[in-house]
Amino acid sequence: MHDTGFAPCIEDEVLSLCCCKPKIRSSAKVGDYIVAFYGKSQPRKKFGHSLAYIAKITGKMDFRKYYELHKGRTDCIYKSCKGDGLEQIPNEFHDENHKKTDLGGGYCLVSDDFVFFGEKNMKMPEEYLGMIAGRGHNVTKNNQFKKTFPRYFENLSRGKLGQHIHLRRRKRKRSDIMD
Repeated sequence: MHDTGFAPCIEDEVLSLCCCKPKIRSSAKVGDYIVAFYGKSQPRKKFGHSLAYIAKITGKMDFRKYYELHKGRTDCIYKSCKGDGLEQIPNEFHDENHKKTDLGGGYCLVSDDFVFFGEKNMKMPEEYLGMIAGRGHNVTKNNQFKKTFPRYFENLSRGKLGQHIHLRRRKRKRSDIMD
């Protein structure tokens, strides 16, 4: 995970994933958990399997609905245009070369029930190391954790606990966005 504050985007106590990770965004359902790790070569991580964030998905919507509800968020970079198309809003994170991957997931995921560790990343507990999929995502492998992992998650603090590891300053402000 390259942690710049774009994917995931955490603003106004909501974590969203609208770009990158198209397989996760297309297959995740409300109530599912996303467990994200920092890669092996990530600077400022503390452990071999450092948790970046855990989010319980509380909403899933297409890009048009996301724009309608969340216009102005850092990751809200697609808006409706004539017909059924989506137009990319100029931004510092993704250009037209990313459009296929971004839109390929079909949906934006949101969570108001998450813990983001960032620079305060922590080690994944031993009993859950089997959840680690390597690159990509894994849905069926984690069925064995469906009862115990939510209990673990419920005992964690919530919200944004640390800063993004590769945080970029935003060039675009909410007031800069025009329809």
